Amino acid sequence: MDQKIIFRKTFIDGLFLIEPTVNDDERGSFFRIFCKDEFKNMGINMDIKQMNVSFNKFAGTLRGLHYQSSPSTEAKIIRCCQGEIFDIAVDIRKKSKTYLSFFSVNLSFRNKLMLFIPGGFMHGFQTLDKNTVVEYYHSDFFMKELDNGIFYKDKTLNIKWPLKVTNISERDKGLPVIDERFVGYIK
Repeated sequence: MDQKIIFRKTFIDGLFLIEPTVNDDERGSFFRIFCKDEFKNMGINMDIKQMNVSFNKFAGTLRGLHYQSSPSTEAKIIRCCQGEIFDIAVDIRKKSKTYLSFFSVNLSFRNKLMLFIPGGFMHGFQTLDKNTVVEYYHSDFFMKELDNGIFYKDKTLNIKWPLKVTNISERDKGLPVIDERFVGYIK
């Protein structure tokens, strides 16, 4: 049984779309979502320190755009276990050729795709189905004092969210926009 994980490069350096090899039989299916050696072979030395799950009751729920500042930036693997999400990763590495560019993808249990997001990125998603479950694997611990974000309707980014935003936290509604004071993550 081949358990290889397929890593697809995106146009943003270090950001990978991940596709597991799915083995189906009469019982159902089996697939690997993480193998330290396979990630290491792609130049990703991710030590998972925290795993989180979000359950989202309603389609149109938006979470983000969030990032953790230096020195505790974190890499993430994002996976949708139930339902479907429109997932966004925004490059905020000041010296990157793709600074303030974003990559978006639909993640679902049906397509089994995952997204690897290196440190130095903002992340957010919108649920496309009700009762959506999202898993996050983090390379660093959450540190409230370094937790930051940018408003999801920021004009500089101009993200086209697929659904009307029907559910969002008060915190996310009040996040700032990108302006001359935004320094991003400097690597």
